[in-house]
Amino acid sequence: GSGGGVGWGGGGLSGPRSSQKPKLCGFGVTFKKSDGKGGMVVKRVKSLGSAATSNALRAGDRVLSIDSTPLEDIADAMHLARLTHGEAGSAAVLKVLRPSGEQEDVVVIRHPAGV
Repeated sequence: GSGGGVGWGGGGLSGPRSSQKPKLCGFGVTFKKSDGKGGMVVKRVKSLGSAATSNALRAGDRVLSIDSTPLEDIADAMHLARLTHGEAGSAAVLKVLRPSGEQEDVVVIRHPAGV
C-alpha cells in the first residue's frame, strides 16, 4: 500500500515574513467632532457599511465606548480609527446612547463596504 503523506498544508501561522497585512474594515460611519460630553455622535451611516447592514447604529446615536474602551476626549482621528477598524469579520461591541436616552450594547460585524 501507498502510505498516506503527512499534510504540511494549512499554513495558518503569520510569521514576520508575511508582509500581507490583514485588510482592516471600519464601521462605515462618520462621527461628528467630539463635543466634550463623552462619546462620539454618529453623523452619518454609510448605506452599505457594517453598521448599516447590522442595523446597529443610526445618525444621532452617541457611541460611548468601543470594546469597553471609552470614547472620551478623542481629538485624534487616528486613535479613533484604531478603535473602529479591525479585521473583516471581527465583531465590536459598542455601548450606545440613543437620542431617546436609552443605553444599548450593540454588536457591529466589520466587513468591507458593499459586501
